[in-house]
Amino acid sequence: MAGIKAQPGWLIVITGHTDATGKDENNLRLSRARASAVHDWIQHMGDIPSNCLAVQGLGASQPIESNDTEQGRSANRRVEIRLVPEAGACQSSTAGSGLQPLSHSATSNS
Repeated sequence: MAGIKAQPGWLIVITGHTDATGKDENNLRLSRARASAVHDWIQHMGDIPSNCLAVQGLGASQPIESNDTEQGRSANRRVEIRLVPEAGACQSSTAGSGLQPLSHSATSNS
């Protein structure tokens, strides 16, 4: 599974992003739904405990391209996965991270 492995002391953070079209509230919800879909896929494909994963949605707050073109908007609609060192992560809890372990699945229409 693309080399993603659970390691004690490391949190796998899945972050969803959107382009800047639409309302901020909807973009936040959509970005979290994107991250949740990737989380669900990772859980389905791999053997990674839920307490090793966290999802977050940032909406349109961190674009990597201009939202003035379709190409830029398309690039901004993305999910990023990163490993974050965190004491206690991937063991018994992810408390104190400010990130939310996924407790339910969300879906997206876009």
